[in-house]
Amino acid sequence: EFLTYLKNENIVGASILGGEPLQQDEDMLHLVRRIKQETGKNYNEYLTEIRMEAAKELLSKTGMGIEEVAEQVGYTDSRYFSKLFTKKVGIRPKEYRRLYS
Repeated sequence: EFLTYLKNENIVGASILGGEPLQQDEDMLHLVRRIKQETGKNYNEYLTEIRMEAAKELLSKTGMGIEEVAEQVGYTDSRYFSKLFTKKVGIRPKEYRRLYS
């Protein structure tokens, strides 16, 4: 339930994904601890997972270019995004789009 809330409210990585930043360091520390407790993953692992899920959705449901998808999910370097996407998902973003759109 907590993790669904985080995803739906875009709390994890809010400042990176375009929402309002967390207000205090204590808020972030609490969030990081809850993520670890709920998922067994650290903040960066969980954030990457959320970003890749969002990227998969954008790739399959929109005509956005890879650079725009990368930017929408919080990456300024589309080459880095593509490399990370390939590592995490197992296929390149263009291939994912071809298979799932």
